[in-house]
Amino acid sequence: MELLKNKTFLISIALWCFITIVRILNHIPWYDEAHAWTIAEELNLIQIFDLMKLEGHTFIWYLLLMPFAKLHWGYPYVMQFFNWIFCLFALLILWYKAPFNNLIKVFITFSFPFLYVYSVYARCYSLGIMLLFLLTVLYRDKLKHPILYSTLLILCANTSTMALIGAIGFGLLFLFDFVKSKPSKNSVLKVLLITGFGAILILLQLFGVDSTAIKDYRGINFTAHELFKMLLVSSFIFLFCILPLFFILKKNLKILFFFLFTVIFMTVCFMFKYYGHYWNHAFYWIYFVITIWLVLEQDIKNISKKIVSFILGMVTISQIFIPFYVYDVCLSLTQTDDAVKMVKIMLNDKLLENKVFIIGNDTFMGHILLPYGKYKLINYCEDRPFNYYVADYPANNKLCYEKELSSKFFNEYYTYLDKNRLIELFNKNINNDDEVYSTVSISSKAFEKSDITYIKDDKTGEFYSIQRYKCFKNKSNDDFCIYKIKKSK
Repeated sequence: MELLKNKTFLISIALWCFITIVRILNHIPWYDEAHAWTIAEELNLIQIFDLMKLEGHTFIWYLLLMPFAKLHWGYPYVMQFFNWIFCLFALLILWYKAPFNNLIKVFITFSFPFLYVYSVYARCYSLGIMLLFLLTVLYRDKLKHPILYSTLLILCANTSTMALIGAIGFGLLFLFDFVKSKPSKNSVLKVLLITGFGAILILLQLFGVDSTAIKDYRGINFTAHELFKMLLVSSFIFLFCILPLFFILKKNLKILFFFLFTVIFMTVCFMFKYYGHYWNHAFYWIYFVITIWLVLEQDIKNISKKIVSFILGMVTISQIFIPFYVYDVCLSLTQTDDAVKMVKIMLNDKLLENKVFIIGNDTFMGHILLPYGKYKLINYCEDRPFNYYVADYPANNKLCYEKELSSKFFNEYYTYLDKNRLIELFNKNINNDDEVYSTVSISSKAFEKSDITYIKDDKTGEFYSIQRYKCFKNKSNDDFCIYKIKKSK
């Protein structure tokens, strides 16, 4: 195979595999990764379809995880492996089929999206990108394989909302060319059945989608800062990509349509539905790569090929460096998020397994811990466990400060342990012989004289001892601790 003789390819992929595997081995799943696994574990397929209206995604990733999640087997390694292998396959397709030179392929391989985001964060996006690249490979011969192309379109559309946008763009171009080709009735029937079935699946999942639910449980609004970051990326792409492409693509209007359709569709979604994050915004670049891929496979002048290749190279270089500034992240092997640090401490402490934990959901720690199945988790903000049943979701996932709770024990960013709330939780949810721990914040002033403090139930005369078990300094240089709580007469 010619590709195996390419030393640049072999070195690049080997280095990419080494870096991403090391990062995965040091990666504790974040909330949104654990979130997908728990949905696959707790809900059936019909409930998942219903939930997608609030999730804003499509179902295939959850379906893929479901057999393993239902069996409580392989978390988090199964979903990390699936995600990583899809990302690797996407790169292999690109190296094997994309009409780019080796330098551009190296830039893409070590870009921020492929090295930092899609390879490590076990989400639905890598699968969608792999399918988008397959659709790009087959684009020129799509009419020779209409059944295969239709099937790939439907699979791609059902991986994520971001991939759905590209699948719609490719689908419209496919149907336009398919009708013009005057196909046989048999082919028309098969294509209509496949695409019609896919359209029904999408409508069942996303018709009446409620993006306010996503904002509610995240507790974040579309701030001016987020808008600025989005517009900065969008403006960069517009000025350095779209304008030159207008002149080059004036004889390739279908490809220009695809690019403008995806860019405009995403921008409208980000501005009016859900502002997204860098893993969503990076699809601007993914669709630009696909557009240039399609352009270079057309019969255009060499000077035009050189221009679009140069533009792609410059934009891809920007995806190596700019995101680290725009999105305030760094390429680290270890995570610095406070909740993830705490989860690592808990997972490495065998003495904490099967213990009762009182956890506030302002850091999403309860949802990160839930799939491990090692702890009995009590939601400090609600008199119920952390779950994803449709009847309760997303109300039970809102942050503490969105509830009508006493202002004595929370503010906009942190939740604080309150005496009356703690006593209430013990009386309702905890047995006397349970060993209880908590990660809910307590003022450091309570421990000025000792690592242990006491509170008294004025009604029963019972005392509760609260002892610091393990602590570390968070980003604000405050103590972030696990507390051991005991009830005694």
